[in-house]
Amino acid sequence: PARRFTIESVGLSPGYMYTPYQLATTPDNMTGAEFMDDAYLARDMGIRRYVLYARTDTYASHLRPSVPDAESELAYRAFVYREYLDVPEGLESALDRFLDRYGMSVLSPRYSDSSLQSWGISPLSTAETIARLLDQETVYDPDTPVTPEGQDFVKYFLITSKRGYCMHYASAATLLLRYLGVPARYVAGYTADVELLLDFIDCIKL
Repeated sequence: PARRFTIESVGLSPGYMYTPYQLATTPDNMTGAEFMDDAYLARDMGIRRYVLYARTDTYASHLRPSVPDAESELAYRAFVYREYLDVPEGLESALDRFLDRYGMSVLSPRYSDSSLQSWGISPLSTAETIARLLDQETVYDPDTPVTPEGQDFVKYFLITSKRGYCMHYASAATLLLRYLGVPARYVAGYTADVELLLDFIDCIKL
């Protein structure tokens, strides 16, 4: 099951394109935009209004998806473990220094194996721990100054300034997770509760 969404850009930069969650539109039936690998959609020049389809069915979080969704999930799992574990050269020492205070260094016995599951550590629990560490060690500050020229953005945030906003936290969390063997990527955007949004639209129609 899928729902049709018509999206109109009002005063939006041409470099942005908004999509519903669980996008059902595929590359072969996309018009007005183009899939850029699995990273983002690039909107065609001059396009202000476009139509996308998104799945509206959900399943309980404690249940596994049914076939063929399970097959797609396994294929995507292999893809992300292949593509989303890279860390820029020269940044490993800063990441390790930040984590070492909490015994999470990859050099420690607990993380010496690249497979977290072999130590009974789930990716979700690791992500939750990283979120707590960033909350404890850094301060959210929308007025954070620009990173000094020549300094690595993430390293300066984690080791020196410990002040930042959304981009600092997302970038640092992504690289810390990758360093610990959890596939992650930086994603920018907004989320909305589709059911609440649809209820709101229905109320407006009434």
